[in-house]
Amino acid sequence: CKGNDSWIAISVESYQEWQALCEVIGSFELKNDKTLSKVSSRRLNREKIELEITNWTKRQTNMEAMDLMQSTGIRAGIVAKASDILSDAHVSERNYLDTVDHPDAGEYTSPGLPFKFTRSSTNLGVRAPMFSEHSLPILSDLLAKDISTIESLIEKGTTPLEPIDRVYS
Repeated sequence: CKGNDSWIAISVESYQEWQALCEVIGSFELKNDKTLSKVSSRRLNREKIELEITNWTKRQTNMEAMDLMQSTGIRAGIVAKASDILSDAHVSERNYLDTVDHPDAGEYTSPGLPFKFTRSSTNLGVRAPMFSEHSLPILSDLLAKDISTIESLIEKGTTPLEPIDRVYS
């Protein structure tokens, strides 16, 4: 599609969808070619068909192409980049994205949970843990290690509490 690294996925299964696709892209040559009436024959002529579709999509943005295809009943969708998802109206309306504050990375947008509840928030604002942030509670509470064992593991470097580059630089 028009634009840098801009793509669309198109699915045509029935003869009616094939006819609609040909009309949308303005290829009456393909539409009137009776040898392309079956899926199997369209597969055999894939390169010819892809060339026609490519010539049309080069003049459309992926959103324009998707909207035109969908308006005629053709299944089509953009191949979304992260920037597309961040600016997508549906994603925004569903409150899918969370703002997270991280000690090293600062504030950033992160995907939320893909499901929603009617009476509770699914925007958790949970960040990724810092290096070794939960090591001590895991060792002591979950694994029931005593303080002398934990200190020994730290001393030996088995369980560093800081990233290696911070410890040895």
